[in-house]
Amino acid sequence: MLLSKNGQERGIHIISIVGMGGIGKTTLAQIVYNDREVNAYFQKKLWACVSDPFDEIRIAKAILETLTGISLGLHELNTVLEKIHESIMGKKFLLVLDDVWTEDERKWQSLKCCLKSSASPGSKILVTTRKENVATIIGCTRLFNLGNCLKKSVGPYSVR
Repeated sequence: MLLSKNGQERGIHIISIVGMGGIGKTTLAQIVYNDREVNAYFQKKLWACVSDPFDEIRIAKAILETLTGISLGLHELNTVLEKIHESIMGKKFLLVLDDVWTEDERKWQSLKCCLKSSASPGSKILVTTRKENVATIIGCTRLFNLGNCLKKSVGPYSVR
């Protein structure tokens, strides 16, 4: 799903890994994030642990710090989003948003708009969450229900 060339002409694709706590969502995301082919495919890779409560400025600053490697001490959301936009413009990126809980669509709007306007074709967002409703609210284009897949698999590595 992450390396797919389908649909690269428009928009950013959001893939959600959904499942109950402790089932391995973050572990799967880490394996994918560190994969050799994934490293070669994306120009920028970013990871932000979201958790609860959803704090837009904290998340945006975490993304920016991953991009720049330094803490810039910015405090205004719009300034941080502008810096993110400048840092990823024209680059194919993978952003992992780990442990997302919020179902308040308004809290996503600024970050989502920034990422969509900056995204080069092939950019992806990978979200881990316990709630399918969260995946729907953030505009998930592909849902991977880890619980359903594990029930159908023969062993821990048979799911692809």
